[in-house]
Amino acid sequence: MKVSTKGRYALRIMIDLAEHNTGGYIRLKDISKRQGITLKYMEQIMPILTKSGYVKSFRGNNGGYMLAKKPEEYTAGEILRAAEGSLAPVGCIEDEPNACGHYEQCRTVKFWEGLWDVIIEYTDRFTLADLMKSTSLALGEAYMRGDLDIEGNLYEALDHFLGQMGKFSTNESALKKIMFSSTSKKNQEKEVTSHYDIGNDFYKLWLDETMSYSCGYFIHEDDTLYQAQVNKVDYILKKLHLEEGMSLLDIGCGWGFLLIEAAKKYKIHGTGITLSHEQYAEFQRRIKEQGLEDYLTVELMDYRDLPKKEYQFDRVVSVGMLEHVGRDNYQLFLDCVEKVLKPGGLFLLHFISALKEHPGDPWVKKYIFPGGTVPSLREILNHMAEDNFHTLDIENLRLHYNKTLLHWEKNFRDNIEKEKTMFDEEFLRMWDLYLSACAATFHNGIIDLHQILMTKGINNDLPMTRWY
Repeated sequence: MKVSTKGRYALRIMIDLAEHNTGGYIRLKDISKRQGITLKYMEQIMPILTKSGYVKSFRGNNGGYMLAKKPEEYTAGEILRAAEGSLAPVGCIEDEPNACGHYEQCRTVKFWEGLWDVIIEYTDRFTLADLMKSTSLALGEAYMRGDLDIEGNLYEALDHFLGQMGKFSTNESALKKIMFSSTSKKNQEKEVTSHYDIGNDFYKLWLDETMSYSCGYFIHEDDTLYQAQVNKVDYILKKLHLEEGMSLLDIGCGWGFLLIEAAKKYKIHGTGITLSHEQYAEFQRRIKEQGLEDYLTVELMDYRDLPKKEYQFDRVVSVGMLEHVGRDNYQLFLDCVEKVLKPGGLFLLHFISALKEHPGDPWVKKYIFPGGTVPSLREILNHMAEDNFHTLDIENLRLHYNKTLLHWEKNFRDNIEKEKTMFDEEFLRMWDLYLSACAATFHNGIIDLHQILMTKGINNDLPMTRWY
């Protein structure tokens, strides 16, 4: 059995109608443009789908087509049978009863009937809703298993592919159904630890000496990864306009390098909070190693518990943590910051962002950052206003993160033999894909990296021009 272009295009048209369903009729020329199917060919297929009762049509200025039922009420098999007429592997078994004069004596008829049963069972197993699911999950899993491989440089291949994303339709409504962000404290702790508690020894192999797991800042073209991370922390601390004796809170403090630098250079009193047990233990060790017990503390704590502690800080910083909060909790997160930040205090928020709101990539959410969601810049600015946060500066460091990730990916590959003693082949392929794909998404502007500097209320004592 070979499915013709008519059958394949019928499936694509039905998926397109489902993906772009807004309650109104969809123009044929819009489907044609998205799917690359000529109007002439589509005009042959649409009457078949209409006659079968699968789509509804409307003529006129606002005319077009829409699904007659919900996506989950269609099977791929029935759509194919409508377009193809039959999926039978041989024509002689289509009649009921079988009209072939050799039916009773035929040694092959049971074989063909069995194959037909398999075809029907398989094609009817998948609903239209199933076919709407993201291909990134399937492709990512295929690469992890080794069923799919890339000739040459993985990053360059992904960079090229993602550069063509504008030519593909995006199934945002389906992604929302596949993956969602959890909002509970229990789930968030589990999600964070699933990524960051893989093991400090693993991260030490491909991060730099600072153990900074966020975007570096490359002032010079030949800056090393280590120098870029030092630059980044120094830049953030300058933006915070720190003075000796101030208190600084780091939400999602990681392994603590930012607070350590702040204590050493500015003599501040800092508190870091994290949900990662591995990061907590390493940060504690670092504090003792550098004799900073009088300046720094680290706590295993959810940001939602901050107001209960009745803390008050002169400055707050959060680097690469907002992505774990979840869309439903952005306002709550900012509310908690507002409650512990002194009036006129500065807050620097460093986070991966997107141009528009979307549920995220399902492969990344399943295997890398469970529950993670990338916010848009505009929705964070909107939430800030509710807590009287005034924006001082917004900066995009997108290309700096691309370069950071390429350094990480190189370090990861350079240490692959050591990593093989820690993890199996599937995990290592997964991690390599994650680092390369992230680098490519930043390079193509699919995601950005923003730093927002803001004040709680009005602060007229700060310099009128940028001081950093």
